[in-house]
Amino acid sequence: MGAFLIYQIGIMFDEKQKQKLRKDNTKYIYQLYKIELEMNKKHINDLMQIKRVPYFKLKTITRDKLWGELADYSKDIRLMNKLNGVYGEFELINNKIDLMIAARLANMEKSKIDKSNELEGEILEQLEGVIDLGKGVLSLIDECLGILDTAIKN
Repeated sequence: MGAFLIYQIGIMFDEKQKQKLRKDNTKYIYQLYKIELEMNKKHINDLMQIKRVPYFKLKTITRDKLWGELADYSKDIRLMNKLNGVYGEFELINNKIDLMIAARLANMEKSKIDKSNELEGEILEQLEGVIDLGKGVLSLIDECLGILDTAIKN
């Protein structure tokens, strides 16, 4: 009987250790998402102010590397849904940045005689799209950051 009791206590202790490790891992993943979202928020604000072709794209490394782990550790469907929306918008913004860079490079390759306004127009159109998408995603980023802050504190 004593051995069984010790065994049960050991199982309970192991389970508590696993729960603590799971909670710590979840907070760590949340912190990584928070860092990436804050950095992208700053980049979006910079893009909206400078209004020129950026030399950077929004980062999606955390989502690319840790989406499965987030799904394993977090059971917050609301957060997952909002993050999915935010990163979808990041991809659209990055696609527009790619188009701007390609148009800028194509325009640079043309001789001064051959330069047309088509490529400049394309750059401006994509830049307007980036700014519009950026304005729309900022509130989603703030919602995600609010959820992450609350989850990290608990």
